[in-house]
Amino acid sequence: MDQLQDLTIEDVIEKAKEYMPYLDEASILEAYLLAEEAHEGHSRDGDAPYIQHPLQATHLMLDLKPDMEAILACLIHDVPVHKRDAFKIIEKKFGKEVVGLVRDASKLGMVQVRNYETQVESLRKLFMALARDLRVVFIRLADRLHNMLTLDQREEEYRLSMAQETMDVYAPIASRLGIHQFKSRLEDLAFKYINPEEYKFLLEEVQKYAEERQGAIDEATSDLENILREEGFDATVTGRAKHIHSIHNKLKKKGIPDIGAIYDVHALRVIVPDKEDFSHLYSVLGVIHSHWTPLPHRFKDYIAVPKPNGYRSLHTAIVGLIESRKKPVEIQIRTESMHEQAEYGVAAHWWYKENPRVSKKVAQSEFDKTLNQHKVFSKLNRILDQDPELRRKVEKLIKDWGIMDKEEIAEIEEELSRNGFGQDDMVILKNSRSKGMIMMRHKYFQDQLEWLEGMARLKTEAAKDVSERNLKLDIFKNRIFVLTPHGDVKDLPKGATPVDFAYVVHTDVGHTCAQAKVDGRIVPLDYELENGQVVEIMTRKEPKPNRYWLSFTRTAAAANKIKAWFRTSDRDHNLKEGREIMNKYLQRLGKPILDPKLTLLKSFGGKRLTQRDREEVVESVGNGSLTVGQVLRKLFSAEELVGKFKSSSSDSEAKTAAKTKTRNDAQQVLVGGHDDLAVVLSACCKPRYGQPIIGYVTRGKTIRIHRTSCENLDGLDPDRSVQADWKSKKPDRFYQAEVSIEAQDRKGLLTDITTVVADNGCNISGISFDRNDDGDILGKLSVEVGGYDELEVVLNKLERVFGVRKVAVGS
Repeated sequence: MDQLQDLTIEDVIEKAKEYMPYLDEASILEAYLLAEEAHEGHSRDGDAPYIQHPLQATHLMLDLKPDMEAILACLIHDVPVHKRDAFKIIEKKFGKEVVGLVRDASKLGMVQVRNYETQVESLRKLFMALARDLRVVFIRLADRLHNMLTLDQREEEYRLSMAQETMDVYAPIASRLGIHQFKSRLEDLAFKYINPEEYKFLLEEVQKYAEERQGAIDEATSDLENILREEGFDATVTGRAKHIHSIHNKLKKKGIPDIGAIYDVHALRVIVPDKEDFSHLYSVLGVIHSHWTPLPHRFKDYIAVPKPNGYRSLHTAIVGLIESRKKPVEIQIRTESMHEQAEYGVAAHWWYKENPRVSKKVAQSEFDKTLNQHKVFSKLNRILDQDPELRRKVEKLIKDWGIMDKEEIAEIEEELSRNGFGQDDMVILKNSRSKGMIMMRHKYFQDQLEWLEGMARLKTEAAKDVSERNLKLDIFKNRIFVLTPHGDVKDLPKGATPVDFAYVVHTDVGHTCAQAKVDGRIVPLDYELENGQVVEIMTRKEPKPNRYWLSFTRTAAAANKIKAWFRTSDRDHNLKEGREIMNKYLQRLGKPILDPKLTLLKSFGGKRLTQRDREEVVESVGNGSLTVGQVLRKLFSAEELVGKFKSSSSDSEAKTAAKTKTRNDAQQVLVGGHDDLAVVLSACCKPRYGQPIIGYVTRGKTIRIHRTSCENLDGLDPDRSVQADWKSKKPDRFYQAEVSIEAQDRKGLLTDITTVVADNGCNISGISFDRNDDGDILGKLSVEVGGYDELEVVLNKLERVFGVRKVAVGS
């Protein structure tokens, strides 16, 4: 197994410079000194100085070829454990990016799997860390690997707990990322403590097996390499032994006790240079099959259909190459880049381009450019994933930047800026496009970015899928992989439907989805797809999503895109509704109505709004996400909306307030800020004015008001609860609003009007009513109100008085 020796910072620098010749050694040394100071006097793993842990973890992580920020963060990732104000110091010395990595790594390090209750939250934290920054995962995997390598120094209970957590959490993450080097070592080390007797037995068997067969393996390796070279292939052949835990799983699966019955305990690996396509891999396969007998049903083509973690290779098993020509042996055939991916998964793409024509000795300037573009495209992808309409605009911008209207470009830049996409980001985006490098330079990032975004969406699904009987991260296995008619592989959650598939292919395919075929057979759109099926989507000319689809889609991406479509399609309707509502209120207040350019909204809440921004405000009023009152208070002062400001209440107001105290307390309740909703005070707890209260909507749509401490609330559906408050007492400071009323004369009209005002707790300081030649009533009220909200309630209620035709503020 792995043996560790004490390291120095020079060892770390030397290893980093193997792939990063322009390493900033000064910053590395500064990070080391900070860690050394913080950990001084602390030890772990027996008497070992604590500083050995960050050195060892960083040294292990360097196999993944991380960037400079990740190296610095790994060296100081435990500084917050032993130093006060660590995050402030780190940010000052190394910047926001490094302190962000350390902070996230620290949070992720707190995740421990203890029981069912904490497991769901653990899963959430893990997935969120994965989606935020892959480098955080690199740091935590390296940290965990070093912890497992030194686990012998810990007490037995701790060893078993950490080993189980490693097997259940960390090894599956490494597997899903395709980092085989870490995954296999973590599994073997965890297995060593979870099942020590079986581990010891298998280790001895593997060592014995290797001693007996090493000569035959070496001979077979040499024979295969010589034959391939004779056939003109520049191939390297190596042998590899299965890891202990992998052997254990295979023995358990097959139900056999003897590792001699496993033909691929040792396998041969053929690695050839990268070329434009993969035809030479199949040619190598043909040569092997022409010299030795292939075993039926043992051929696996992971190039045509890669594994979920991106693994690609050809697998075959032959007889006649090893051990008296009777023993089967597995052979894996892959290119150099495929081999790097097989060993390091997503990390294989972190540093170099997946382009065989480009040297791996990338110039520092080229690397910086690529890394900056990667960061910019990651940020851009996150923004656009939330806004399909903006994605369409940006795609057009990238395509037509040179010929697009400057005002249109400025509008897109402004939208991106509001989402945190800075001017420097725009420059990098434009330069990437201008050199025609966007797709080529970033193609190798795209699969990983899509996967990480999928992991972010999975965090909510994880909570639903975990059960008390299954605490492991089996969420990684709850995936299906289906094919397009062209053979493209699509990764979906188990239970996904053709609608989910359609939106994964492209947003437009989802919007125009009409029917689906699975393996050539028409199926319903809510059909649950299975692994390996070929799915074909038949589309219509015009987009026509269905809200019913939301009831069976399994991916958040599909649901969000369906909702976004309806938000867009409803936009015109909401704009019209919002304009009509606002104009009604503006006319009532004697203010100018909205013109076609919505000029009134040009300055809103102290900010200058574009035409698009103004329309969004009106649209929000139309769809109910903004009230007219919220908008008007940002456009006009209180005196402009209500009337003259008064400093104290009048005697008549005191009389009104006294009268208010005698009213039913139910009339003193505000539900969601509204006082015109019918409520009932619950008899079970008898809430009184001033006590904390909450509303509950019964199945009969009655709103019952309870004390927040009421025992009867236990067990009720929390989704049916609504906010409830008592109306505030009449303020000492108020405004005097002049209200005009036009109404049809009738008996009791004046009484009804004054009652409405009084019931709202407002004082009438002046009143006059005349009758015109047609017999209609023209009235004026001077009403004392606490602000526009109160005035709006009074006006709304006055409009509902029978016979009232028009209510307005002012003459």
